[in-house]
Amino acid sequence: MYINTARLLLREFITDNLDAMMRCDSDPLVVQYVCYGPLTQTECEQELAFHIAHQLTQPRTFYPLHGPSPSHPVLALGSLGYRAPTGGHPTGNCSSQ
Repeated sequence: MYINTARLLLREFITDNLDAMMRCDSDPLVVQYVCYGPLTQTECEQELAFHIAHQLTQPRTFYPLHGPSPSHPVLALGSLGYRAPTGGHPTGNCSSQ
């Protein structure tokens, strides 16, 4: 999946995202309002592996968000997720850098 607009890029996670994920998820200011973090290098590696594997599940409930920048055209900005468990209340999450 790859959706590109003037201000946003939605695409699959790839292993090359580890450095950007580490910058985002290990920063206490970025993760202060989410239910995790800051993450260690090992935890980021595990999270990235989870997200890459999750891309194959149906229905898909989690997408990375990327934004173009002059120095890095696919800089990771955060993530967007939605989950509607059977018999439960839908939950959503959004994190950004």
